[in-house]
Parts: sequence; structure tokens; C-alpha cells
Amino acid sequence: MEHSQESGVDEERKPLIYLTAGLILCAVLLQGCFFPRGYLFFGAIFAALFAVFGRGARFGAIHLGLIGLGAIYGVSALVNASGSGDVDHALLPCACLAFALLAACLSPRERQHLLQATGAAGCVYAVCALVVLTGAVPVWGAVVAGRLQLGFQYANAAGIWLAAISLATMRMEGRPIVTLRPSAVVALLLTKSLGAIGLFLLAELVLALRDASSDGRKGELLLVGVALLGALGISAAPWMPAKLVVIALVIVVGWYWGDLAGCCQKLRLYLGTPVLLLVGLGALAATGRIQQGMGTLAERFSQMRDAVAIIASFPVFGAGPNAWEGLYQSFQTSDYVSTVVHSSYLQVGVSTGLVGLVVMTILVIWSVRRIGDVGSPRAAACLVMLVHGLLDFSLLFLSVDVLAILLSLSAEREGAAAHDIMIGTATRALLGVALCAICLGGFLHVIMG
Repeated sequence: MEHSQESGVDEERKPLIYLTAGLILCAVLLQGCFFPRGYLFFGAIFAALFAVFGRGARFGAIHLGLIGLGAIYGVSALVNASGSGDVDHALLPCACLAFALLAACLSPRERQHLLQATGAAGCVYAVCALVVLTGAVPVWGAVVAGRLQLGFQYANAAGIWLAAISLATMRMEGRPIVTLRPSAVVALLLTKSLGAIGLFLLAELVLALRDASSDGRKGELLLVGVALLGALGISAAPWMPAKLVVIALVIVVGWYWGDLAGCCQKLRLYLGTPVLLLVGLGALAATGRIQQGMGTLAERFSQMRDAVAIIASFPVFGAGPNAWEGLYQSFQTSDYVSTVVHSSYLQVGVSTGLVGLVVMTILVIWSVRRIGDVGSPRAAACLVMLVHGLLDFSLLFLSVDVLAILLSLSAEREGAAAHDIMIGTATRALLGVALCAICLGGFLHVIMG
């Protein structure tokens, strides 16, 4: 198991680390910060924290890529004479840059500590989401069509965020994480996000095959089985108290996980997980979720084809920020209604053309190349998020982006930052204040109409 990162963490940095983890969780609860008012508000906070506490920050490839992408969004807005409301949609890279700079001021051990704190917060979020799902605490928009989406208001974004948390917390120590990690996987399953669940299971399979310990492989298989039982139990329980009992049982299993896992492995109970997977697939098929997913996938391919046509018509700097909503009906090849392309990369291409799409692709490649062991849980969680963005607009949520950035920086190979440039105090203050002013100005513009 990965050791807790308490050692090597500057005591003065701990409040900043816990505050940042709390902000990430708050960003999740504010619709995942999909809309400008959300990501600009948190972008301004991250920038201010960087300006004040960002000593020791290093400027690297990820920061250069985000600056480039933000600049191209700005050029696209000018070239296409976008309205002021559309320009607000061009500032997501600025908010991401603010967080990336803040994360870069932390040492590798401090980043690991931040990731562990974020993982613990994510597991607590999962338990709260499950309680909300039962109806014990009514929250508007938390559950739609039986799919869990607390905070995000979009089940697929909630699904990929929970998938990343579930993977990133693998092998982490600490009673809260070990106890609540099964609940995070249960919550993921109850989002019924086929893409996120499929990528999670694929990553689990790859990580299990790479695990040198047979007990580790059996333990993960057992964890998935417990989560499947929990999800099926919550779905099948006819009354709210019964659903709460199932949630409590999942938490109890997590509390005694060390002892129970060893006992269950001796009894070979993990062999029942494939059967439970088939039962789960049958339950999804019975509700029509799989058929619905296949229909949605076909629709997404149509959107992607239409997005490519728009990019071909506006090849250099794109059609402008937020242009898809006003343009897609002119290029539409099938019947659908969508305010955004269900592909994060093509959405960027529509907004910024081939130039922006190339910069984003290079940014992703840079981030992946700096990863040390691509078979580590943190790397797997990061890759799962990046791949999911191909067929969904999940990377347009700031809460998803900051987790992906944190995972990428936490999974860097040793020496990856050797060529990064140290940011001086004056430069840090100037850059932090500038980013804070941009994000805060955009936020005030949005809320004042």
C-alpha cells in the first residue's frame, strides 16, 4: 500500500493543502463548475492563493500549454467578433492555469498529500451522494432518471470523477479512505455512466494484471464484487430505510476491509465477481439503460461528424467560443438537440479551430509523457479521464480538469520537472494577480449580466 504522505510535508503548507482539497470538493458541488460563473469564481480563488502562497512554484510544459490554449481562445473570440457572453466561455483555460500554478508550488510529497486529502474528500462525497440517492435528504437535480449526479447535474461527469477517485485511492493508506473507497465505487456504479464504468473496469483489469501480488489482484476483484452487491442492493431495496441499511453495510465492510478481504480470499469469494457483473449487466439491460446508451453513442458520433464539418468550415481559429450552440443546426446530419459537442476535444476544435485542437492535443501528450509508471493507479486515473473526454464533454468541467491536472503532476516520473523554470516572487505575484483579475472580472461580468 502507498504510505501516507505526512512525512516531508511542510507544516505551514498543510492549511493550504486542506483548503485546496476543500475547494476542489466545493467545485464539484457547484455543478462541477461547468458554467463560467463557477469556474471563474474558483479560478480567481486559485490564482489568489498562488499569488500569496505560491513560493517555489515551477513553470513547466503544462502551464505553457494552458497559456497557449487560453491565448488561442482569445484570438478566436477577436477574429469571430464573439459577444461578451461568449468570451466568458473562453476563460476555462485561465482557471485551469491558476490551479496548475498553485499545484506546481507544492513539493512532490505535498502534492501526494493533497491528492490523498482530495481522495478522502471524494470518498466522503460519494457517501453523501448515496444518502441523497435514497431520498433521505432531498436535493434537487441530484438524481435524474434513477442516475446519481449530485453536484454535477450531469451523471457522466459525476461518473468519471468518481471513477478517477476510486482508482487514485487504490493502495492508499488511512482509515477514512480504506473504509469509504467501496462506497465510492458503489456511487460510480449508480451513476449508470456506461463509459465511466467501462473505463474504470478496464483500468482495474490492467492494474490487476500488473500487480505483482496475487492478494492485491484478488482484493480488487473482491472490492468490485462488494460494490456490485451494494449497488444492486440499493437499487432493489423497496424502502428508503432498507437502502440506508445497505449503505451502512458497505461502510462497515470497508471498516473491516483488511480482515474481511483476507477471509473472503481464503474462501475464494472473489470468484463470484464475474457472476455479479453479469447480473449487473442484466439489471441495466432490464431498465433499458444499455439500449439507451447505444442510442446515445450513435447520436454522439453524429455530433462529432457535424463538429468536424464545422471545423472544416472554420479551420484556423474556429467559429469562436460557445459557437456550437448557434451553428450546429446548419450542419446537422441527424435529429438531436445539444448545446455542446459530446467530445471535449472537438468542442475545443469548434471553438478554436485546428490551431486550438493541435495545442490541446500537444498539451495532453506532454502531460502523458511526463508520467512515470503508466501502470500506477494515479496514472490510470488520469488516463481514464483524458480518454473519457474523447466521447463526452467531461473535460469542460473545472472540477474534472483540476483532478486530472493534480493526478498528472502527482504521477510525474522522477526528473520530469528538471527543465521547468523556477518562478520568482515578482513574477509569481504579477502572474497570480493578472489571472485573478481576469477570472474575477469574468465572474463579475457573468453575475451582473
